[in-house]
Amino acid sequence: MRTIGALIVVLGIAALVYGGFSDDRDRAVLDLGQIRASATEHRALPLPPLVGAVAILCGLVMVFMPLRRVT
Repeated sequence: MRTIGALIVVLGIAALVYGGFSDDRDRAVLDLGQIRASATEHRALPLPPLVGAVAILCGLVMVFMPLRRVT
């Protein structure tokens, strides 16, 4: 449980630092025999800072939560 919590904390920090994911994709626009034209399409998936903060908080709870409750 603690290992998963630590991994979630690291992913939350990465989400805060990078702010999202981006992808560049080349696609063919025109293909007429020997004439070829392509375009690079840039797509981005932004992550709000709240997502990173919630991931860090949940990961810390998982790290510091006791494994068994003593009654």
